[in-house]
Amino acid sequence: RKLPTPDAVWDASHEVPRSYHKEDPYLSWFYRPHSITILILSGLVMVYVAFNSEHYGSSNPTLFGLGAVCLIFLVFSMLHLPDGLFRRPHPVVWRIIMGMALLYLCLLVFLLFQSVDFARHLLTYIDPNLGVELPERSYAVDCRLYTPEHPESKFINLYNTFFDEFLLAHFIGWWLKAMMFRDYYFCWATSILFEILEVTFEHWLNNFSECWWDHIILDVLVCNAAGIYLGIKTCRF
Repeated sequence: RKLPTPDAVWDASHEVPRSYHKEDPYLSWFYRPHSITILILSGLVMVYVAFNSEHYGSSNPTLFGLGAVCLIFLVFSMLHLPDGLFRRPHPVVWRIIMGMALLYLCLLVFLLFQSVDFARHLLTYIDPNLGVELPERSYAVDCRLYTPEHPESKFINLYNTFFDEFLLAHFIGWWLKAMMFRDYYFCWATSILFEILEVTFEHWLNNFSECWWDHIILDVLVCNAAGIYLGIKTCRF
């Protein structure tokens, strides 16, 4: 069943498109606007939690308040952001995702104007164990595929790279990206461009420094390609 486009003809009540009455009569309630009801309920819940925060394990009121601000913003996004191209499972889901993306963008803009030490210090508000600079690993120290002198394996470099967590991140990441972009050519162009960016900025981050066979074979031709293929097939399914 196909949902109507945003410019669908509305009925006399100006609340629900006619096609919703015809196609989903039992779900039409979920497509009616409930702005006032949701805003009143959100305000009541927010006031109650604010004056009873000690009962919810709030040891950091600053972090607790920022979380409440983000929640209110997501509620506003759910009610007032425009609908996108996606309709399933419900347009509200995609409005919330758009709101989360806006919050993430605002966070990135804020961090852009901070020093590295202060940005790391902010992470301690989430977890005291954070905020410590982690050691970076370079993947291009030894690019030989065959290492006969190594006691563990003659293909130790390939073994360590193949069982690295970033390889799984490439596959899952491009699986999800393919379901969002839904175009083979755009996914392939973006995949190759990302590897070019890694080569370009490898003098900034040691993690970007990889062997040629890691960039071309494992990343682009194996993990990214498998993720793109599976993502497109998932969309068609």
